[in-house]
Amino acid sequence: MNGSNNAYLEEIDDLKEQLTELNALNEELNAELELIYGSTKAGSYYEEDNFEEEALNEEFFSLGSTQEHVKLVMGSPDSIVAGSWWYGKQSWIKFDQSGLVTSYHDGEGILKIQ
Repeated sequence: MNGSNNAYLEEIDDLKEQLTELNALNEELNAELELIYGSTKAGSYYEEDNFEEEALNEEFFSLGSTQEHVKLVMGSPDSIVAGSWWYGKQSWIKFDQSGLVTSYHDGEGILKIQ
C-alpha cells in the first residue's frame, strides 16, 4: 500500500510541475496578446462586445478573427494543409493554436479580408 501511495504522490508532484510550466506559458501568451491587441487586460479580445461586432460583419475577416468567423465569411476551405486553410491554389489563412487568424496570403485575390 505504501508503494502505491508513493507512486500517487509522485504523480501529483509531476502534475503540479506541469501546471507550473503551463501557467508560465500562459503568462507568455498573455503578454503576446497584449502586444498584438494593445490591451492591458489579457484575453480582452474575447469579450462579448468583440464577438457581437465580429458577428455583424459577415462580409470580411481580419487578423484575429476566429476560425468560425472565417468559415462564415469564406465557407469551408478547399483543403487544410499543416493547419492552414487553403482557398483555391494560392490563397491561404493560418491560425494559431487557439484558432485565431495570424496571417494570410491572397495570391488569387479571393480572400474577403478587411
